[in-house]
Amino acid sequence: MRTPDPNKDAQLAGILLRLVYVNHHAQLQRTNSTLLHGVLQREGYSDFSGDEVLTQLQLLRDGNYVRFEQRRDFNTNRLYLFNIEITREGHNLFNGINSDPAVDIR
Repeated sequence: MRTPDPNKDAQLAGILLRLVYVNHHAQLQRTNSTLLHGVLQREGYSDFSGDEVLTQLQLLRDGNYVRFEQRRDFNTNRLYLFNIEITREGHNLFNGINSDPAVDIR
């Protein structure tokens, strides 16, 4: 288990919100946690684990910035988040209308 790092967590939250925002504005199919983690890995953010992605997406949901459905595979005990979409509050945060120190939108 890693020691929490608020700066790293805020960075990941901001990157994830940006990816969901871009996906929405391109009118692409709603995304999922596996795809988002793969994009992070491909873009060189290899220091973020799949569990960290899940945690930050859940925190973004708790802040009402994104919404999604979730399902657990009981054979592997793995959690999948899918149909991830940005909310109005997420748009406002991303566009600088609102701010949240827990989400770094740089």
